[in-house]
Amino acid sequence: MNSESSEKIENYKYINNKRDTNVELLRIIAMLMVITLHCINHSKVVGNSNLNIVNLFGVRFLDCLAIIANNIFLIISGYYLIDKNFKLKKILNLWGKTIFYSLLIYFVCLIFNQKVNILYSFTPILSGQYWFITSYIVLYFLAPIINKLINNITKEQHKYLIIVLLVVYGFIRILFNFSTIFHGSIPIVILLYIIGAYIRKYVKIDKSNKYFIKYIFTTIIITCLYIILKALSNIFETNEIIYAILYRIINMFRDFSNILIVLSSVFLFLKFKTINIKSDALIKLTRNHITFHIINLCDS
Repeated sequence: MNSESSEKIENYKYINNKRDTNVELLRIIAMLMVITLHCINHSKVVGNSNLNIVNLFGVRFLDCLAIIANNIFLIISGYYLIDKNFKLKKILNLWGKTIFYSLLIYFVCLIFNQKVNILYSFTPILSGQYWFITSYIVLYFLAPIINKLINNITKEQHKYLIIVLLVVYGFIRILFNFSTIFHGSIPIVILLYIIGAYIRKYVKIDKSNKYFIKYIFTTIIITCLYIILKALSNIFETNEIIYAILYRIINMFRDFSNILIVLSSVFLFLKFKTINIKSDALIKLTRNHITFHIINLCDS
């Protein structure tokens, strides 16, 4: 047995096969992050030109703290599904829940005279009305193939795959906004899944590592860069070429594939893996986290 195989076995022994309560707590926090994002994005705070620099930084910092919500869900999926078998029943259950809540939201909107697309309401998955749920279902169908690939490559090849996808989707796509070439959320969803799988297979969680500080520090960098880009776009508003470039970058900067946002997600996930919590209540509370996600996506 070579050293790499031994490393894999040792890391698998290190992992508890059952869902950890600390990860379930992280799910709850990710849910709260989704609510936070919706509150910020649908309020008038972001567009308020009267905000001073301190308040502006505070709002943007809170936004950047929460922007990792979807990443967290996907990293958790990769972490736990890497050695699981495909279950069609799970997909059908999720699909049924999505249709149920989509129709429920449709009829509630009718009661309050809100216009809702009836076709999208009856076909929420196929129409992509809830992009995250659609992407997650596609990911789940692809998971057996992804798992087969990941479990038959070396640690270095796994790492190389992550680096290539991060550079392409987390840097080049953001910097140049190649949305027509690198379009769609599926490759990014797969990227986050294989990152979660890599953590499970090869990363031994170090409690002495300052993961949370790294998460906060990365978030501060994201916040500062975003504010600087916005400020530069205001300065060069009269220069069509520079403004167009900055606008394109800003438009993609908060994308969940941004390499800094991905790193921030990983740091927070690793931090929660160092926490020991035992609570059946938390596990019960997160059983319907997909339902929560559907309802919160209804106004996205």
